[in-house]
Amino acid sequence: MSKALHMESTSISVIKTCSDIEEVLVRHNVTTIMKTFVGGEVTGIQFIYEEDGKKIPIKIPFKWEAIQRLAETGKTGYKKTANPDQAKRVAARLELRWIQSMLAKVEVGMAEMVEIFMPYIMIDDTRTFYDKIKESKFKGLLLTTGEKTI
Repeated sequence: MSKALHMESTSISVIKTCSDIEEVLVRHNVTTIMKTFVGGEVTGIQFIYEEDGKKIPIKIPFKWEAIQRLAETGKTGYKKTANPDQAKRVAARLELRWIQSMLAKVEVGMAEMVEIFMPYIMIDDTRTFYDKIKESKFKGLLLTTGEKTI
């Protein structure tokens, strides 16, 4: 048996986890929080963070399919994680823990909100900043000297 994923044995519902995420976010100048749904299932959370009078939209998807794929190939500790409902619970809990740890850095001054959530900032109705730079094949982000990438 492979090593269990962090939070893999959770039985906490996605809706409860969303509530936990909301509780954390409201302590950090988040003014609006929404859940995204597909087919009646929560697929992520979106929120508006305000800084210097500007509203910054952020979208955190729960990419549960990646967890399910790992479980289907036997690379997780529990076979039940291949079940979509369990994979969704695990994905949501992992996002909660990531958000909590990143906001702990904000609280002690090691990072800023926009710095942490930059890849997830919405640049239009469907794409995040990360989506945009990935589409460009990260053009302008890689440092180069001549033909060699540093």
